[in-house]
Amino acid sequence: MILIGNDHIGSHRFVAFAGRGSRMTMPEQRSARTTPFAVGDNEPIATAGSCRMPPTLAAHILLAEDDPDHSRWATLVLERSGAHVTAVDNGFSAVEQATAAWQRGEPFDLIVMDVRMPRLDGLEATRRLRAAGYTHPIIALTACAMQGDREKCLAAGCDDYAAKPLLNGDFLAFAACWLPAKVVGAS
Repeated sequence: MILIGNDHIGSHRFVAFAGRGSRMTMPEQRSARTTPFAVGDNEPIATAGSCRMPPTLAAHILLAEDDPDHSRWATLVLERSGAHVTAVDNGFSAVEQATAAWQRGEPFDLIVMDVRMPRLDGLEATRRLRAAGYTHPIIALTACAMQGDREKCLAAGCDDYAAKPLLNGDFLAFAACWLPAKVVGAS
């Protein structure tokens, strides 16, 4: 999927699919998703009305992202929504931070895991967390989406998968879908 354009207000979105044409979406309401949210291999993860843009996320989120620009962007988007973000730049640190918080009885509400990172990639980090019994949501993000990546992420223990780049609102909506209701503010 290639994002061709967006009017930055959220009312029009033009997307092209390699070998399959293009699609333009025009939401009826700016606060509600009215078309399927396509990620990875173009499978919808949220549909009309299933996930609304929350004004606040009172969540503690672990962000495992090695690219400094992506890390700053994701941290900024999440923190502006009210989330507390702990950012690490490799899978090894993600396992350490998640395990330590879990053992303290304060597990992260969500882990956002980049797939390709140094020291330990996101898939192996997820496998290690799941093998240790970690049951809280882990969502994978990757900039180099290839056919079959979604299945690899799910097989490693990730709860869901999305391909970068994501727009701010799409990223928040994607994260909010995996957060417990108690930490997602009413819209």
